[in-house]
Amino acid sequence: MARESVTLDRLSGGRLILGVGAGDFPEEFSHLGDVDNGKIRAAMLDESLTILDGLWSGRPTTVEGRYYQVRDVQFQPTPMQRPRIPIWVGGQWPRSAPIDRALRWDGYAPIKHDMSPTTASDVAAMAARLDLSSRPSFDLVIYANDDEDPAAYAAAGATWYIDSPAPDDVSLSSMRGRAAAGPPPRSVASLCQDFSVQSTERPTLRPPANLVARRAIGYWTLRALPAWLVLTAVQIVWWINDTSHATVHAIVLVIVSLVAIAHLVVMPQWRYRVHRWETTNQAVYTQTGWFTQERRIAPISRIQTVDMHRGPFERIFRLANVTVTTASAAGPIRIHALDLDVAQRLVDELTTITQASEGDAT
Repeated sequence: MARESVTLDRLSGGRLILGVGAGDFPEEFSHLGDVDNGKIRAAMLDESLTILDGLWSGRPTTVEGRYYQVRDVQFQPTPMQRPRIPIWVGGQWPRSAPIDRALRWDGYAPIKHDMSPTTASDVAAMAARLDLSSRPSFDLVIYANDDEDPAAYAAAGATWYIDSPAPDDVSLSSMRGRAAAGPPPRSVASLCQDFSVQSTERPTLRPPANLVARRAIGYWTLRALPAWLVLTAVQIVWWINDTSHATVHAIVLVIVSLVAIAHLVVMPQWRYRVHRWETTNQAVYTQTGWFTQERRIAPISRIQTVDMHRGPFERIFRLANVTVTTASAAGPIRIHALDLDVAQRLVDELTTITQASEGDAT
């Protein structure tokens, strides 16, 4: 798939869009000897997309997944489109798993769960769920409903309109009729572009879409452990040298131990659920903290440098931190505990987007 998609992208002059989905009907898979469990197929799809994105980057790619393993594989040439070939994720609206998957990539191409036609009000609900006003480069792909004006879809937030007949209306005569009818009176693409310019001109502060690497839980646990070990050791040494207050020392030691265990169990899980990040063609978004939480946004035009750094603990867990330095008085934006491959791709993507954007970073 990696090589075939790159070939198509280059042959088409950088116009390929890759549509993906986990599939829905079990018999489509079980009858061919494939996995018929939807959750497993979804997990396999997620791993596949991570591998595909890495291979498209042109850098050595290593992914140790549950279903797929790729070790130090490098593909050349890369796609014409950068940072990658756009990936549209299909799924049944309003199921949340396909939506969450789509938000990690470049577009969402839904069909309704009850298979009824998609209306403009449906599109408006989808656009709100996807927070399209803050994702100017994200595509919402709508399949045609002959009873709806394409302009209504565009006004509701759709960015692509696909004229696709119903499965029971596929015949030679119907296809000839659609071809003869031509496109709608006004280009839907221009309608969508008008809506995009009006609605996504200014990024707004919002929850970012992406979690950090799950290995961050172990990373934060290990980082916090030495301080508690030192404090516990101090308590023990104090007890040894002051046996006259053994009861007090025992109580203090128990309290310290219980607080340490609670902190080492709760804090990493809490931070993992809070820490998020996202980048678009307009801005970088972060959310950090646990007791005290902070959200930040940095417009692409304000970015000055992008750096990646790894300490000893990050190396143990194959993680990396990305620092985005801006002209803001609030200082740089830091994205902690990313998977190493994700961090490397993020640095490349931000560099590419920043170079293509207008502005003087001040």
